Amino acid sequence: MTPPRTVDGITVSRSAPDHGSSTRRRWAPLFVGASLIACTGTPARTLESTATTNVGAGGGGGSGGNTDVTTGGGGGSGGRGRLQAGLRDEGLVVRYFLEEVSGGSELVHDAGPAEIDLQILQSGNLQFGGVPGRRGMTWTDAASVDGAVLALGDTRLIPIFSGATELSFEAVLDVTEATPQGSRVIHYGGGDDGGGFSLQVRSPREVTFSMAGATIWGCRWAFDVEARSVLHVVYDGSQAPSDRVRIYGNGRQLTPYFTADAPPQVATGAEDRLWLGNRDGQNRSFIGTLGYAAVYARALDEPTLFAHVERLLVNDDAAED
Repeated sequence: MTPPRTVDGITVSRSAPDHGSSTRRRWAPLFVGASLIACTGTPARTLESTATTNVGAGGGGGSGGNTDVTTGGGGGSGGRGRLQAGLRDEGLVVRYFLEEVSGGSELVHDAGPAEIDLQILQSGNLQFGGVPGRRGMTWTDAASVDGAVLALGDTRLIPIFSGATELSFEAVLDVTEATPQGSRVIHYGGGDDGGGFSLQVRSPREVTFSMAGATIWGCRWAFDVEARSVLHVVYDGSQAPSDRVRIYGNGRQLTPYFTADAPPQVATGAEDRLWLGNRDGQNRSFIGTLGYAAVYARALDEPTLFAHVERLLVNDDAAED
């Protein structure tokens, strides 16, 4: 077994998942409407190699404005002239390096091939900045209206997410306070509903992920995000229902203390929009910083996931040419 590596003072695991212990805290079950849902998790494989692949500089890659998802590993960043060393782009849908909005921009720019930019909603509780390598969007209120959202009427993500059977979500964040109802990290939905999918934090030590299918589905994991962390959620609808969603904290697969069978594909609505740090109904921000976010139209393999963790823990900013 390959021993864990320490990256920037944080241990990056490459082996077995965290199964908790017999003395772990018991949590209240999650009710959705009148339904109670529960299931189990699946251990991760042990990996012996996690070589990092560099993605080329922008300009030769994405197609700048269409909805095609990158299917190769060597493309650039949609003509935006940014280096994404150490991050693979196979299946990349969107990628947001959130340090660049600190210059007064009204948009969060997508470094992915389709250039799906997000609008910044700012009421005074959202700030931008930080030290080089760890810059991002910082919220000062756990129930504000602030965040970044896809413009109304932009339908480019609908054919990608609707009916998807594989997706992966990647985020770098730290959280000091969250709403018990679930502060949104990466959210795709409309109104106040659970959305097509939603990565959330309910406290600095609790991470949740939900999907809309035949019923609203959700899982909870105990993981400390008060310290800066890299989160991955990997969804694969071809797996057994209880094995379709895995979550990793700093490269370690976590065992959920409350889960349910996930649907075989993503269900979306015509009014769904992509959000970072909030939702359409708003009041679901968190106190903390989101430094980076990405979504992939595939289930990330573990070598790719580990390589990304090692890169992002050191630096979640994009390098200029």
